[in-house]
Amino acid sequence: MALTKVILSGAVNTIKEAWTKFNALIDDLASVVNGLGASTIGVQDAAGNLSATNVETAIAEIYTDHASTRTLAEIFDENPATTAGLTWGFKAGAIRVDNVVTDVSAGTLSLTDDDVNYVEIDQTGAASRNTTSFTSGSIPIRQITTASGVQTVSTDKRAWFVQIGSATETSEGSVELATDTETQTGTATDKVITPANLTARTATTARTGIVEIATDGEAVTGTSDAVVMTPGTSTAQLAEPPAIGGTTAAAGDFTTLSASELITATGGQIAFPASQNASADANTLDDYEEGYHTPVTVVCSTSGSYVVDSSFDNIAYTKVGREVHYQGFVQINSESSPNGTIRVSLPFAAASLNESTGISIGSATIESHGGAHESISFRPIAGASYGRITNVTDAGVQSDLDHNDVDTAWQIRFSGSYITT
Repeated sequence: MALTKVILSGAVNTIKEAWTKFNALIDDLASVVNGLGASTIGVQDAAGNLSATNVETAIAEIYTDHASTRTLAEIFDENPATTAGLTWGFKAGAIRVDNVVTDVSAGTLSLTDDDVNYVEIDQTGAASRNTTSFTSGSIPIRQITTASGVQTVSTDKRAWFVQIGSATETSEGSVELATDTETQTGTATDKVITPANLTARTATTARTGIVEIATDGEAVTGTSDAVVMTPGTSTAQLAEPPAIGGTTAAAGDFTTLSASELITATGGQIAFPASQNASADANTLDDYEEGYHTPVTVVCSTSGSYVVDSSFDNIAYTKVGREVHYQGFVQINSESSPNGTIRVSLPFAAASLNESTGISIGSATIESHGGAHESISFRPIAGASYGRITNVTDAGVQSDLDHNDVDTAWQIRFSGSYITT
């Protein structure tokens, strides 16, 4: 309410009455009743900082503006109301990480007894404690020593001036820039590379780095060792094949490629790996091998076998791609209860091809067999690593020789070729 002016008018208001009204005015100014006291005193605010027009509402406005402000001493300070025994309570606060401010509510932490507890807040605003040390990247709050269920020493570790530590693989921090030399050697693990440093990191035969792309002309001549080829420049090289030959080990290779795409082995040899690198392309030669299949084994289809003379138990073979040529002489010295069709081992399994095209017949002779055979041949069996000795009579009847067709000791000479898998 506003103050009412004291008005004296003639004989109606005596001096006593005037003093009575004046004393009432003083009482209103000193009153704490709502609408009296400070609410009756006006505010002169020439700068326009307040919207209030009297002292009471101005005080309320100022309090509202500053009620949420905390002093530095209050932020994450110990809260006596929630601290007791092995429980440490802390007041609310806020942290800033770069341009992000995170409010942290008041809370409590359970302490480990008979130990030193390190209380801290991480960059997400989560409060925690451990018994090892303060963690890099977190804000130290308090160091508390406990014994027999009580807090014996509690030391404030809050600090408002922070020195940023060095960055690691697991935590953020300050970094040092690498020099051009350090960028080239690539051995420093505690420095960072700038875009300018990258220009110094050129690739060599001893280190990785930035490379220059070869032109079509450089790809064709093949003389530069400071640039690299792309699929596009490779096309240019294939369109005009260079001479890639040499005649000595120092030249690095031993073949030439002519303009008509004829490859010449100037050294006179083409080497294939010991283990075949098989190709599914029908027009690709992927293997060459010469050797001896040893020892040759001679067994029977049902059971038993023949004992081969160790001086005559080799078959020579040459393998070109999938074709195998074989030849040899095998001598049988004795038998070991043979029963069934005779099988002679081969260096590679014969392939099973379409419409029986895998069948091949090689020449063979049987010596000292004690029987009467009219036309002997040797037949590799598709899908197996052995062949059978076959006889065809004058009447055209074919049969595979078994243990009844040979003696205890005998010999076979045979040769031929077949397709392997």
